[in-house]
Formats: sequence, C-alpha cells, structure tokens
Amino acid sequence: MKNENHLGKRVQFYVHPKEYETLMMEFEASGYGSLSAFLRKKIVGNGIIIPQPKALLHMLDKLGLEQSRIGNNINQIAKKVHAYDKEGHFSSDTLDQFNRTMHSYLKALNELSMAYRRLIRKFS
Repeated sequence: MKNENHLGKRVQFYVHPKEYETLMMEFEASGYGSLSAFLRKKIVGNGIIIPQPKALLHMLDKLGLEQSRIGNNINQIAKKVHAYDKEGHFSSDTLDQFNRTMHSYLKALNELSMAYRRLIRKFS
C-alpha cells in the first residue's frame, strides 16, 4: 500500500529578488515551520494564508523598535537644524517645511502601525 502523504515530485522555479523578499516576509508572518509546507499551501491550496497573530505581532514589535530608532534619529536631526537655524543658516520657511514634513511622516507611520494592529485583531 502506497503512502498517500509521501512527497515524491520536486518542483523548481525562479522568482525575481523582490518577489523572493515578499515571499520570505509572508513565510515568516505565516507561522509555518516549513517553507515547503508554506509554498505548497500557497501554490496548491487556495493561495490565501492567514498569518498567525503572534507572528505578526512579533514582526510589528520589531517594526516599532525600528520606528523608535528612526524617531530618535529625527529628533537628533531636528536639534541640529534648530541649532543651525539659531545661527541663521536656515530660513524660517525651510525650518517650518522640515517640521511639517517630519510631523506628517511620523503621523503616517503611527497610522500604519495602528492599521496593522486592527487587522491583526480581526484575525485573532
């Protein structure tokens, strides 16, 4: 009697580096322990893999840490810009534009993080 679960055929294919990067991110978020099982599910299954919330939350925590580091860098840049501004190196318009741009960036980053968390709660 032949084992129905035996995987006997090998399939190879190539992907673009960006596709590979996306595939690996999806694999990490999926919580699957095996890349082969993940790819079989993605290719032969229905193609939709709902990530495990814990894996996504872990990835979001890593993104949050990066956001914090970026925020610290932005604060350091802002301090330098303000110091140069006091010395007359920047026009007030330039400084105002810088502040508006940074505020918009940080707001968008926060909204993105919140959207990810809402999405994860729907899967939980």
